[in-house]
Amino acid sequence: MSPEGLLVLHGDWAAPAPTVEIERFFPADGATLVDLWTDGQTVLLLDNRGRVLQFAENRFGEIARATPDPTARLGLLNRQPVVGNAGGDLAVWEPKSEKMRSQSLWPKEVGERAVQAIAVDQQGLLVGTATALWRVDSLGATRLLDHFAVSAIAIWNDQIWVGGPAGEVRDLSGEHRISLGVPVHRLRPDGARLLIAANDGLFAADPSGTAVSLIAAEQLKPVPEGYLAALAGAGDRVLVGTLNRGLWALDPENPPARPAALENLGINQIVPDGPNTWVATTNGLFQLDGSLKPVHRWTDRDGLPHRYVTAVVTENRRLIVGTSGGVAQITPGGIRAVDAFHGLAGNQVYCLAPFGRELAAGGLAGLTLLGGADGLTVQRNLNVASGHLPHNWVNALLPHEERLWVGTYGGGIVVLDAEGRAQPAAETAGVSINGGAAISVGNVAIFGTLTKGLAASRDGRRWIFIDRPLLSPNVTALAATPGFLWVGGDRGLVRLPWDLLRRRLE
Repeated sequence: MSPEGLLVLHGDWAAPAPTVEIERFFPADGATLVDLWTDGQTVLLLDNRGRVLQFAENRFGEIARATPDPTARLGLLNRQPVVGNAGGDLAVWEPKSEKMRSQSLWPKEVGERAVQAIAVDQQGLLVGTATALWRVDSLGATRLLDHFAVSAIAIWNDQIWVGGPAGEVRDLSGEHRISLGVPVHRLRPDGARLLIAANDGLFAADPSGTAVSLIAAEQLKPVPEGYLAALAGAGDRVLVGTLNRGLWALDPENPPARPAALENLGINQIVPDGPNTWVATTNGLFQLDGSLKPVHRWTDRDGLPHRYVTAVVTENRRLIVGTSGGVAQITPGGIRAVDAFHGLAGNQVYCLAPFGRELAAGGLAGLTLLGGADGLTVQRNLNVASGHLPHNWVNALLPHEERLWVGTYGGGIVVLDAEGRAQPAAETAGVSINGGAAISVGNVAIFGTLTKGLAASRDGRRWIFIDRPLLSPNVTALAATPGFLWVGGDRGLVRLPWDLLRRRLE
């Protein structure tokens, strides 16, 4: 368990440098996980809302509820959850009353101190505080170790082991000590090894007290923290656009993601184009070379209608960009822009897509089709009033199988044919599609939604929604690489095998 959620690690742990596959899971309602208890079979978690959750079959189910506390700790005593918190409370679940009851044997002078760790052995409950390790049983509470801040407890090789925020792991006798130098968060026996979760990653200790690193902490964070705003597959890499931390590059075979360019900028769209990569940002359009180094930038000072660039399309040696002030065409001869004064449905443009001989521009006020000899003459405006759209706010456009699939924010999806006839997707009515979150893989159209995960369809009539095993139902960006669909959201990135999605669609 980590700030990134519940991490399930798969790997050959006997190997000196194991290759690790990481699955991440979060409660669907957005709760944050604060503690974990497991015996290797049963997995219990505590969230920031005070709920004790059981994780089974990749799902979370509530089994008890305690006082909410983001620093609370969880254990299991006689098969009943035990929760200790920063206020010094130690509460045990009572099945008959279906409530957490304070443990009366927990001394008042101890109860004034925060509970930092909980474990259970055959003799009772073990509790760690900022100054000592305690045993709580039917006779009362007894200090087992003084003058040691305890943040983790485990029973290993028939001995009690503790770890602390100072980075030391030791047994009660003090005969065996392991110094990591970074705060220790969890201890767990694993046969002949003791697994240690610390700030620097996951370690394994042998009976002699020698610890080796299994996984560096950075490997557990394959994407930068924060909301992911854009994704693109680029050869053997995945390019990741963040909300305010620039462009990152991820090699799936060599995580983590690493900063690549445009530090501190918000990334709205990424378009690989041969040796170039075009990046729409909160402060202009950038051209990057093959090593992702910026070679050119366009802003409002160069003739764009606005420096906030939301979308980019490459077509016939010209660039077309959507901005917060209209649409612009960039050619070797210069920049030409159009806005609402020229007939656009509105100045705020969120997405662009080629559609036959025309260019579709979607935004806050509807959908505009541009064409003509110059490519920027308004041909038609489509909106709720014209009967073509379920909502005027157009957030995503997907040309797919000679039709234009239009995702709206609050009205679901509609499919337009070449004649402009609209086919509403009734199963998506009322669904909000996130900006630019649309992709086609084979004969399947996929959209990212605000609250329902992925929306996918083969024909535009029958839709399925997929929210597991996503990190969050809020899907903000999509990309494809051979065999995989990459799904970004407000909680990070997950890689889904395409075969898994294909089976769901059959």
